[in-house]
Amino acid sequence: MDREQPRENRQRLRFGITSKNVRQDEVNCALVQIVAASDLSPSAMNLEPKDKYKLEYAEVGNLRRHYSTVRASLTTFALTVSLAAFANYASSVQKAPYLIFVGVFMLLAAMLTCFVFSYRCERANLYSDHLWRWFAGEIKDEPSDFCNFSPNRREIVRQMVHDEMNWAIIGAVVLIPGFILLLRH
Repeated sequence: MDREQPRENRQRLRFGITSKNVRQDEVNCALVQIVAASDLSPSAMNLEPKDKYKLEYAEVGNLRRHYSTVRASLTTFALTVSLAAFANYASSVQKAPYLIFVGVFMLLAAMLTCFVFSYRCERANLYSDHLWRWFAGEIKDEPSDFCNFSPNRREIVRQMVHDEMNWAIIGAVVLIPGFILLLRH
C-alpha cells in the first residue's frame, strides 16, 4: 500500500492533478488534454479506433473553440480600427487620405478574417458531427483523420450562411462606410 501511494501521486502530478479526491474520468480528461496539446496526433499513436477518434473529437473541439475565438477577437479588433479611422477622417478638419486607406484596409481585413475562420470553424463542426454519427453507428466506414477530411464545400458554405456572425460582418462592411459617407455630406 505504501509503495502504491507515491506512484499514484507521481501519476497525478504528471497529469497536473494535485487533489487526492479525483475520479478516474478526470484523470482521463487530463490525459486527453495533454495528448491533444502535444505534438502527437491521435492518428500517429497506436490506439484502438474508438480511442483514437475520441482523442480526435477532443482535439477538434479545441480547434473549434480556437477558430471561433480568433474569429471574434480579430474581427472585432479590425472593425474597431476601421471605425476609428473612418470616424477620425470624418471628424477632422484636416482630411488625411491615409485614414480612408486604413479604414478600407481594416474593413477588408475584418471581412477576410471572419470568413476564413468561419470556414475553418464550420469544417471542424462538420468533422465533429461526422465523428459523432460514426460513434452512434450511423456511419459504418471508419472516418478519416481531420487533416484528410474534405467535406462538400456547399455544405460548409451552407453552414456559414446560417452563422449570424457572418451576417453581422456583412452588415458592418455596408453600414460603417455608409455612415461615414452620410456624415461627410
